[in-house]
Amino acid sequence: MLAAAGPRIRVAAPRSMTMAKGLNQKKNEKKKPEKTPKEKRAEKDLKKAARKS
Repeated sequence: MLAAAGPRIRVAAPRSMTMAKGLNQKKNEKKKPEKTPKEKRAEKDLKKAARKS
């Protein structure tokens, strides 16, 4: 019997690490494509114009 030979040696990474990896991958998939500086500037200008009016 192998089970009686002693504590089993775990080769895989601890569960907490694998869980974190999974969460990070999900976050990366959901990220919106970044806006170009031109688009960001245009949005800022729109917000400023809205505040002034």
